[in-house]
Parts: sequence; C-alpha cells; structure tokens
Amino acid sequence: MKKRRIALLLVAALICMPFVSTNVYAGRGNIMPDGEEYLPFIDVDEDSWYSFYVQCAYHEGIINGRTKTTFDPEGYVTMGEVATMAAKLHDRLMERYTDFEANRTSPWYGQYLRYCYDNGIYRNPKVAQGQVTLDACENWKAPAKRRDVAGMFAYVDQRPGRGFLNPDVPLTDIPDVDRSTPHHQEILRMYRMGVAVGDEWMRFNPDGKIRRNEAVALAVRLLYDDARVELPKG
Repeated sequence: MKKRRIALLLVAALICMPFVSTNVYAGRGNIMPDGEEYLPFIDVDEDSWYSFYVQCAYHEGIINGRTKTTFDPEGYVTMGEVATMAAKLHDRLMERYTDFEANRTSPWYGQYLRYCYDNGIYRNPKVAQGQVTLDACENWKAPAKRRDVAGMFAYVDQRPGRGFLNPDVPLTDIPDVDRSTPHHQEILRMYRMGVAVGDEWMRFNPDGKIRRNEAVALAVRLLYDDARVELPKG
C-alpha cells in the first residue's frame, strides 16, 4: 500500500493516550492525507489522545460513527464490529480492494465474518470440525474482550516478509498475561508488532472490554507501519 508519512499529531496522541508505552517509532511527516482532517463527530474532541486515530480509521473506511454526528469513543466494540474492522484492515493491507457493499448480508457483519474465517483471521477449530456454525460460535453482538480483539487483529497483517518491531519482548513482560490466558500467543504477537503496548506497566487487561477509541488506535497501528510503537528493551 502507499507509503504515508507520520504526523506530529500522532506523536501527541501516543504521548497522551492510555495503554501506551514509551518511545514512538521513527516518524516521517504526515500520515493523514491533506484535506482529511475534518471529522463530523461532535463527541470527538480534537485535543483528545484518540482524535488522530479516529480521523485515520474513519477516513480509511475502517469504522463508522454510531450516527452521522457521533462516534461514541467510550462505547464498547462488539465482536461483530471487531470482525468488520479486521476484514477491512486485511483487505487494505493486502491491497485486495474488496467491494463489501456489493455483498451485503443479514446480519450486516456476516460478510466480514466470513471474510475473516476464509482468510485465517478468525480461527475456531469447532467451526472447522463442523461442530458449530460460524454465525453461532460466538455472541457476535456482545462487547468484545481485549483478548478476543487480539485473537483476530494479530492475523490481519499477512504481508510476506513482515518483521517485528519488538521481536525480543517475552511473555513474562506482560504481567497479567501468561500461558493460561486465552489468545496469549496473539497478545504477545501484538506487542512484538508494536500494535498493543499496554499501560505503563505493560499490562494488557485481557478480560476487559475494549472501547471504540482503543480499538481504532490498534487498527491505525496495524494499518500504518509508522504508527507502531517501539517498546523499551528489557
């Protein structure tokens, strides 16, 4: 995909936002295309830590508002919305340019969920074994837990030859995640990619529900290499 340059606004967002660690990955200019700084949402303060991420995700078509004029940044993201974002992110990164609007389904997230399953983004052995149908294997209308977001987002970037920004981060550096945590491998992968960074103690809060402003921050870091975050060594 087209190389974008990183904005000063991104630096401010990374410094101010929760669930982020220290160093910003080296920047080059401006990610946001000229003329796309406008947002129609009255509930997204331009000085908030997440304003930049909402702008990027909205103008890339990764996520819409709750209404034409509200984004609901503190609202929770449903499992169906996570699948939708994951499908669109994979489609952008792999440069497929899928016309999702031409294949609308009921429920509305069905086509995105099928895309995720067919492309190895959502993985469920019970579905593969025919024990449960794809639409019934999760409560897709329920708020997503952070671990479940990692379970899908970790497989979004399938570009060949991709390396990790933080390849040496061990699982033990994430205090509230261990080998018994569902999707612990995917959570660790997100840290190594520089997409998930945790709080100041690198905690991930795997069982917590994810808010829309947090979800778009993860999405933008997946979409733009320059938005990924370098974690401290050791």
